Amino acid sequence: MKLDWILSPLTQYGIVGTGLIGCLWLWITAKLEIRRVQSSLADTRQAADSGIRKLSDSLEEVRNVLTVDPEPATSPNALSLNLTKRAQALRMHRRGETMTSIAAALQTPYNEIELLLKLDSILDFRPQ
Repeated sequence: MKLDWILSPLTQYGIVGTGLIGCLWLWITAKLEIRRVQSSLADTRQAADSGIRKLSDSLEEVRNVLTVDPEPATSPNALSLNLTKRAQALRMHRRGETMTSIAAALQTPYNEIELLLKLDSILDFRPQ
């Protein structure tokens, strides 16, 4: 086998030239891919910005509605006696505590405790 063609300068220049052309082609395609990704990223960013603008506008509308027509706030004293406090009051009364101590412990008005205990005593004595 004759391998003299490998040592020929034309073969070496051809291989180097082919390698350089291949590198140039890879570099150009990489640049094109980077531009395509940047364009896609810019489109995505614009879509996200428009979505954020829409959401902030909607949020501003909700804020305006809430500031224009606020719901009436209820004070803690105006709330009725909930079931947990009712059960606690009845339990404390059965243990022999006074109505004033029950009202103080549950932070509930005395008249509510009095009414609760009266209703409970009436319901206990109903005919069956």
